[in-house]
Amino acid sequence: MGMMLNLTTKFATATALLAAVTALPSVAHSQARESVLFQTEKITIAVTTDTISVQGQYTFANTSSFPRFVTLFYPFAVDSLHPFPSHISVTSGTNGIPFKIGPNGIYFAVRLPSDGSARVDVSYDQPCLVPNACYILRTTAYWQAPLDEARFEIRITPGIELKSMSYLADEVLADGDTFVCKLTRKKFMPVTDLCVEWETKKRDTK
Repeated sequence: MGMMLNLTTKFATATALLAAVTALPSVAHSQARESVLFQTEKITIAVTTDTISVQGQYTFANTSSFPRFVTLFYPFAVDSLHPFPSHISVTSGTNGIPFKIGPNGIYFAVRLPSDGSARVDVSYDQPCLVPNACYILRTTAYWQAPLDEARFEIRITPGIELKSMSYLADEVLADGDTFVCKLTRKKFMPVTDLCVEWETKKRDTK
């Protein structure tokens, strides 16, 4: 997911205060961009007849000697045929992370330890009024560095068939009645989103 770093903070030993990037001096903005890295993502997308269910694991690193709070924007591919997702969950470890809903995504804050990293899990269900859907990747370019690693697993549930996918799978296998496509990319700077198209299987009337 091409999550975008939207807010950042300077830390004191007292209360950490969030400040909008646009309100910070350009030097602070540059330093924040350089010290916070979007490193890896692991995505599972389960496709049913009229919904995709996404589970994402994301790793962010802080290379500075001070802890940081960063606010991230997580975009969804929303339009008239792909409504805003439901059942959205954002967690880090066992802790739930509150989020704010925007027009085409959500905002949430993450604490990154000094010279350390944090994992964030995001899950959601998105209705699909047509048999296709996209998971946004292209905004990874905002971070101005490729992902160290990105892993994707597309699970096509019984009753539907995969017609097309915007990336070539490294491995295709069966998990019971579920059709699974897996792909891994190293040093990944995506130039297109991950899009899938499917169709309902025709019943055998014989």
